[in-house]
Amino acid sequence: MVDRLSRDISERLKSRKNIHIALFICVIVITGSIVYFSSVGISYHDVDTNNRWLGPKFEAESFVLNGAKIVYDANASGKKSVLIDGEDTILKTIYLYSGEYNLIIRAKSELIVSTMECFVDEESLGKVELRGEYQYYSFKVNVNDGKNDFKIANEDFGKIFLDYISIEKAAKNGLYEPSSIIRRLHESNGKGKIESQENTISETFALTKNGDYVEFHPVFASNGNYELSFQGKVENGTNAEISFSLNDAKVSDIILDGSESAFYSCDFFISEGVHNIKLKLKDVENSNESAHVLISFISVKIRQPYRSYIGELHAHTSYSDGKGLPAEAYSYAKNVAKLDFFAITDHTSLLTDEEYQKTIKEAEFASTSYFTALYGQEYGFYFGLREYNIIGVNELCNVPFWDCANFYNWAEEKNAFVGLNHPIYGKYGLMLEKSFEKSSEKVCTFEILNGYHGEPFETAYFDALNLGFKVAPVSGQDNHERDWGMKKTNGRYYLTGLVAQTLDQENLIDAIHNRRTYAFTTSEQKNRTNLFIAANGHLLGDAFKNEGKVSISICLYSHGNEADSFKKIVLYRDGKVLQELNHGSQIVHYTFEDNPEPGTHYYFIKAEQYDGDLLWSSCIWLY
Repeated sequence: MVDRLSRDISERLKSRKNIHIALFICVIVITGSIVYFSSVGISYHDVDTNNRWLGPKFEAESFVLNGAKIVYDANASGKKSVLIDGEDTILKTIYLYSGEYNLIIRAKSELIVSTMECFVDEESLGKVELRGEYQYYSFKVNVNDGKNDFKIANEDFGKIFLDYISIEKAAKNGLYEPSSIIRRLHESNGKGKIESQENTISETFALTKNGDYVEFHPVFASNGNYELSFQGKVENGTNAEISFSLNDAKVSDIILDGSESAFYSCDFFISEGVHNIKLKLKDVENSNESAHVLISFISVKIRQPYRSYIGELHAHTSYSDGKGLPAEAYSYAKNVAKLDFFAITDHTSLLTDEEYQKTIKEAEFASTSYFTALYGQEYGFYFGLREYNIIGVNELCNVPFWDCANFYNWAEEKNAFVGLNHPIYGKYGLMLEKSFEKSSEKVCTFEILNGYHGEPFETAYFDALNLGFKVAPVSGQDNHERDWGMKKTNGRYYLTGLVAQTLDQENLIDAIHNRRTYAFTTSEQKNRTNLFIAANGHLLGDAFKNEGKVSISICLYSHGNEADSFKKIVLYRDGKVLQELNHGSQIVHYTFEDNPEPGTHYYFIKAEQYDGDLLWSSCIWLY
């Protein structure tokens, strides 16, 4: 919502001449005695025509406060905050040169929902709704040369806390250059060492002791895979270790090898919105008192956007026990149901090899740039017990349905991953499933919704996770009539989301195998939900080694009307409720945080909309 509002405001502003927009403010954080929020001071007279670093140091008291107060907020990581209560405001005047900037604010509301409005020269940049704990929010603005007055106001009669306000040069083509980086060199005297190397146009940040860091807050325009890169050099030491953290949760450690300047990079996944990136010096080996690390040319650029595609993975035709032919089913799912993808999974025991090959050919013929036809088979005991969804394998499974051990051997041989359909056999059946050697590796999806069974298999899903299955939830309409993609169960449509790079067979099957799925219901088939989740730079469905804090960023977008807004979003850890976000909008960008005990854990979310629709995400596993 914030991004969309920012874009709308930016477009309106572009059409107006002689409007000077900009913003700068930085709320200083003070712990104990005076510790500067940023280490290097700059006034508006220091901002040159090259639009160099615009993260000047200001103490909170330097703002003009109309009724607002400087307070110590224990929940703000030991920082001082500005408290806006009722109709209070804060104001700052700053000079900026022409260009496009991001206004970034970190704030929270004491109420369930509070509304904050930002102004430039008394003209509104827009409003944001604050919900719960501290989150970053951003506006994109264009400015002409000159001074501008920036004001932040409380639209509601509640309390709003702000502990970070800044302006950064906007990214170009997804690239964030050092001119948009806020330097915080965490030194006792509050002053950082800034050096410029010869023949460069970029600033170089010198990290002189363990704990020094460089920090910035890019606005990510898309969900996806990004690359952090920088140039690093060790002086008066052999090797150095730099910790890369995202929202204060470690992504990885990067070893700078030797004293020669070299480029280093690291891939990570993140949801759209504003996030915090920090590069912190951990250690320099074989160093003396003058040892330090030089970091320059820092950038963040997108490598591959990810999006969610909506469809169905469990349906039948007359080739087994349904109606209609595959060509008819694919056409209906594409042109009537208007799904992004659709899979026919007729029963293996009722299919001939010839029919299955015809289904594969029909899938290839039906696929377009906006629709992907998938093919598969439902293998197992024909009356509902122990049936498996197998997507994308080019031949039928000929193993007897009672021979589960050899079935999993076949799956390994064919590099097939399987899904558990309508798991009506419950916990004891799952325990039996777990006894097969290769089941934990080869089972990737779990049908939490099925069109023949009105109530969700939520309990069974929790049981599967607790038993150690790394399964991702999916929905199956289990169509047997000519209603492919349009079957209603208890007044709702069951649909599956796949988080993938592009809409084609290879990438969708990759999303299934790597457990990047979610299951949801919708009372209106066209009102669908898009989802993206990442934790500590790892994508939904990943398993990774973790130390310390876990930061889970989510992006939820529900199409439809206000009834499709999110009433509740619940974060689960190890099957138990950990945190809740209540009263969200149709577009939610949020970051959940946790500090788990060492060991194995898994996280997922469940969301409920005001009209009663539900969503379950796949997990992110830690070990």
